[in-house]
Amino acid sequence: MRASTRNAWFTAVALAVATTLSLPGCGPGVGGTGTGGAALSAFGATATSVCGSAIALELGCAQAPAPAPSSAGGQTAGTSPVQLVDAGGRVTLDLAGNTATLASSCLKLRFDGDFGHAASGDAFFGTVRLQVSNAETLGALTAAPATGGGLTVELRDRDGKTLLGPLVLQHATVPVAAPNGC
Repeated sequence: MRASTRNAWFTAVALAVATTLSLPGCGPGVGGTGTGGAALSAFGATATSVCGSAIALELGCAQAPAPAPSSAGGQTAGTSPVQLVDAGGRVTLDLAGNTATLASSCLKLRFDGDFGHAASGDAFFGTVRLQVSNAETLGALTAAPATGGGLTVELRDRDGKTLLGPLVLQHATVPVAAPNGC
């Protein structure tokens, strides 16, 4: 019986190592945020350039040189750093390359994700961190051009529950280090 327990343990460890080694890289050092790969997969999405999306003109991608392929899975370069904020300065959205970071002081949440395309449409797919409970969940941040400029954004969890929005964000006239207090 002792040998079978040892064999079962060894088999489980070998399987875990083999599974870990076969997963695609994501995170620091491989061109990702560390959250996008798992979220993209969970939503059935593939990484793509935000500069090929409906919000590209709002990000200034049209004025940028043509995106060059990157080393991360053929994905192309994204936007130069851009920050958008809500009217009260309580929600910030920072975009750079093909990644997004959204922070809300009132809801005490932070979203980090990578841009991708899924059957449901284009979005940033990533992780939502809720400061109150220190919980994390997968989420999708959709963005569309807003009437009069800026973006209308909405953040939903993996089950489709709305966590924030829809909310109109405008380009920050002065960069905001953190959202204003609530």
